[in-house]
Amino acid sequence: MNGFIRFVSLRYLFSHGRVRAVHLVTIIATIAITIIVAASVIILSVFNGFGNLLINDSSPFDSELVIAPSKGGYSTFSDDLIKQALNNKNIASYTPVLYGEGMAVIGSSFNPAKLYGVTSAFYSGKSFSQSLYWGNFSTAGNRMVMGLELYLSLAMPSENEAVTLILPRRTTKINPLLPLSSLNNTQLTPSGVIRTNTDRYNHALFLSIDTLSNLLELPLHSASFLALSLHNNSPKAVRSTAKQLNDLLSPHYKVLDKQAQQPEVTKLIAMEKWFTYCILVFIMALAAFNVICSTSLLIIEKQRDKYLFSAIGLHRTYIRQLFIWQSFGASLLGAFGGVILGIVVCMIQKSTSFLTFGSASGSVPYPVSFHMLDLIPLLGMVIVLCFLASWLPTRAFIRNSSSLEHLS
Repeated sequence: MNGFIRFVSLRYLFSHGRVRAVHLVTIIATIAITIIVAASVIILSVFNGFGNLLINDSSPFDSELVIAPSKGGYSTFSDDLIKQALNNKNIASYTPVLYGEGMAVIGSSFNPAKLYGVTSAFYSGKSFSQSLYWGNFSTAGNRMVMGLELYLSLAMPSENEAVTLILPRRTTKINPLLPLSSLNNTQLTPSGVIRTNTDRYNHALFLSIDTLSNLLELPLHSASFLALSLHNNSPKAVRSTAKQLNDLLSPHYKVLDKQAQQPEVTKLIAMEKWFTYCILVFIMALAAFNVICSTSLLIIEKQRDKYLFSAIGLHRTYIRQLFIWQSFGASLLGAFGGVILGIVVCMIQKSTSFLTFGSASGSVPYPVSFHMLDLIPLLGMVIVLCFLASWLPTRAFIRNSSSLEHLS
């Protein structure tokens, strides 16, 4: 019986019928679903592309992976567990990084700064020329590197002009009579200024890890995390290395990829994507009315066939299934056609970059990154809405069994 239902449904789907307008309405409904699904695939792929651009390609100072204490704070990273983890064959090098916050002051200009204490291994052998606004990247001695926004807020100090860095003392209580005794300070001179697409680095100040360790009153060799440099930084290799390190270091340490290092940006991108899904639900709901219209017209056009099926002993449940599967089949055809069309457009954009944004002199191609997991909620939404759009009119037109007990 199911084979007969599928055969007749396919026959209805691809036949012109007695009234060609019904077949035309079905084609229009299928094309509408195809266009909406294709547009959804393209929009989500562009979202993924911009997300990768923000997270993975925003700054050369981000490491592919970092190892940090599970409970936060500082660590010396000198135990045997860390040493065993650093023997991973995909780890090319590593360097400790110390994070803190302080106040940069020069004359009457002052501004809060995000402090990164680094060793020479952090920047040796790396080219930061594209990110340098002026000068060079060096934190030796009392030299420092500032982000562009911090540099501008401090009235653009010259290379030999000293900047005072002030931090509250961690190991003493505040004395209201001598408030200055509760502060640590040092003077640094800028060696260069960096400019990136990331706000946290534009307000950052890079200095020697030993200097920052003294200001924070921490033991020698303390660090906030270890920045890892990998031999193979492809997404698959990064995920594999992160899993190996997590299995070894958990629960004492956590291994963070670039997305986990920027949770605010990651959550914002995920939130925007789900808002996009919600908007697409409303658009798809409007397209579902075309499916309802085409199903209703088909049932009316095949009115005599209903009585014929009833006469040969076909139960009304199977008659209802027949029309549901015809309409639902047309919707599925449009949905999968839209997925294929969207993937093809994304592949063409990725290979040819025919769509760009920006001025003619500095145009940038739209980044696209297709993820198969995006299809699960998208196709789930389309299947549910299209099934309801096929079931509702069929139930309304074929709900009375007594109407099928006699021939037309």
